[in-house]
Amino acid sequence: MRWFEVQDYIGSLRPIYIVSKACLVHFSTLDLSTATAQRTLFGQVRLVFTVFMDIFLFTFAIRSLTLYLEVTDSLLLNGGLFASLALTFIFSTILPLWNSHTDVQMYQLYKNIAICDVELLNLGFTENHSRHHMMSIILLCNSMMMVAYIMIAIVFFPSYLEWLGVAKLFPSGWTTLSYVRTNLVMGVFVTQTTLTLHSLRKRFQMLNQAICKYLPTTIQSKRSIPNPKLTSLLIRKFTTLHDLLSDTVNLYNCCYSPKAIFIAASYFGLTLFSWFGLIHAFTASTDVTTFRMSVANVVYDCFFLVLFGLLVSFSCLVNRECHRTAILLHKVVCYGSFDRRTTKQLRCFSQQLWHQLPKISSRLFDFEWELFYHTSGALATYLVILIQFDLGNINYKRLPRREFCNLCEF
Repeated sequence: MRWFEVQDYIGSLRPIYIVSKACLVHFSTLDLSTATAQRTLFGQVRLVFTVFMDIFLFTFAIRSLTLYLEVTDSLLLNGGLFASLALTFIFSTILPLWNSHTDVQMYQLYKNIAICDVELLNLGFTENHSRHHMMSIILLCNSMMMVAYIMIAIVFFPSYLEWLGVAKLFPSGWTTLSYVRTNLVMGVFVTQTTLTLHSLRKRFQMLNQAICKYLPTTIQSKRSIPNPKLTSLLIRKFTTLHDLLSDTVNLYNCCYSPKAIFIAASYFGLTLFSWFGLIHAFTASTDVTTFRMSVANVVYDCFFLVLFGLLVSFSCLVNRECHRTAILLHKVVCYGSFDRRTTKQLRCFSQQLWHQLPKISSRLFDFEWELFYHTSGALATYLVILIQFDLGNINYKRLPRREFCNLCEF
């Protein structure tokens, strides 16, 4: 479609760039010709205004969250929900200032990807930037669904909030604005992170395709290339591209991974205490409003789980392509027949990838598929521990007779 037609990678970033500037998440100006960040006086004024506005809204958010300190008779549950949601608001408050500190590295990351596109074009591989432009718009709309849901519920269906028991969370317009602001910041952050990971994955994927095209990676491939000089130049080109992409991955780990740790901690606590609250409301409370509020917390948590799942899934895909690059280089060394100088280049490149691969990492843990079941196992373990602490609050009259007998035998 002509609405999504763009010519380069920097142009495909325009939707997320405009939204992040409009939502007061980024403050530096992107020079489209050089892909560099420029700090202007107006941008610094916007930053100062945003910091004071976020602190002001944070006070209203904390006041509204005090409702969770009295929602049930379990102090552990009340404190856990309050702390988890407060951590989410803290993240949305400090993220704009954090972005202002790392904006130079972030724009350098985008510049590196744009340079990779030029080098890959010389090898005969191009990326569909219009598709990336359309994908950014779709992800932005998907991330804003929770904001739209909150606004529609508050404006058009206030009785629905009363029925759920969460109307007291929005006592004023400032409190509503604080919730909208937090979800906007979360949505922009996850969208920007996901798009960056997708861009990295596509560049590594095209690099792997170029290696398969120009070098022998299977037994059936030609074991020797007629022009040794051309082969040496190709290997240097691949090495340069891989070094540039590795630097880009390191920039990503510097700019985005610490924020991902912060947001993962918030999601973990919110998921743990939301589901514990639902179990507590079902087994210990006779208040229907409390049960509905617990269900609303679980639904709200599912939105964040989807965002976290996107973040980890795209990180795993990038790591898989990085690992595939190393495998292809090892195959080239095994199946190819080159002169001594070219073989030495390949061996050095292969050994480098053997010892250290670029990967999406937070320096505490790697964003791999194992993170899903490690997190799930930890959630299940802590949930069982919390339920054991809550055995004294169980209303046994609400349990089925068979479950009650089994619990008595235990």
